[in-house]
Amino acid sequence: MKHRKKAALLLGAGAALGVAAAAAGCVRTTAKVLRRPAEQPHKEPTGERAARIEQVRRQAAQLAEQYPPEEVTITSDDGLALHGLVFTPPDADKVAVLVHGYHSSGLREFGSIAWYYIRRGWRVLLVDDRAHGQSEGDVIGFGTLDRRDLLQWLRYCSIRFGRQQPIVMHGVSMGAATVMMATGLDLPENVRAAVADCGYTSVWDEFDHVLHRRHLPAALCLPLADWWARRRAGYGLRECDASQELKQAAVPVLFIHGEQDDFVPVWMTEKNYDACSTLKMKWICPGAGHAESWFCDEAGYTRALDEFYAAALRQ
Repeated sequence: MKHRKKAALLLGAGAALGVAAAAAGCVRTTAKVLRRPAEQPHKEPTGERAARIEQVRRQAAQLAEQYPPEEVTITSDDGLALHGLVFTPPDADKVAVLVHGYHSSGLREFGSIAWYYIRRGWRVLLVDDRAHGQSEGDVIGFGTLDRRDLLQWLRYCSIRFGRQQPIVMHGVSMGAATVMMATGLDLPENVRAAVADCGYTSVWDEFDHVLHRRHLPAALCLPLADWWARRRAGYGLRECDASQELKQAAVPVLFIHGEQDDFVPVWMTEKNYDACSTLKMKWICPGAGHAESWFCDEAGYTRALDEFYAAALRQ
């Protein structure tokens, strides 16, 4: 009997240590995910991904050479200097604000897609999110904080370029979530449309999906991640949900997603689309993975944008 009790105690102690170690690992992972990425060399990609990155770099360099950008800075509600680049083609009469994804930057994400707007006479503003690129900040906002920063950028554009010029916002991945989360805010009247390419519903849902993909204990990690985020990042993982914000959207929305996206699953765009209360369109790109739709089918992506803007800007 004594041996059984001792064994049970040892098993219980081992289980407790295991849970404690898992909890500590969850907190460390959350801290790493939410903090500004360290400036260090990244492993160079190979294959199709390397070719796509090289294409973006080449087109970004051509963009900067042909339309030398103006560096602009605004201040966030909590005092951070936020950086952006403005590209202005001749006779520009519209403004596109492009919002990048996680661990990226404006020019790195949109070096290719920006050309769609430039060739159609749009002035393009590429923003660097807080804790990315040349913007200040140590904590990544995952859309929850960035939506307020985006609102500041939209107000800046409305004042700087004039209220007679239509403004649209276009985001990819975390940028798409940011754009969708901003649709229900008090937008300037000349903000006319939004494009959300492979955006998630909420940070909680996205973390839950990634944890399950990696066979990690989501039931333990998510509450701990939410606790850490509230204490150190200043927001909760459930604080803002794009699908809820879209119920009170003030502008038409085009939803884009790669059919084979296994990082942000397509069901999130389906849920966001169903929740949207305004004029809406949807294009699911066959065969495309996460943030790959433009590269898999540029012609299809272009048609989707053309059809959407023809309807949205008529309103």
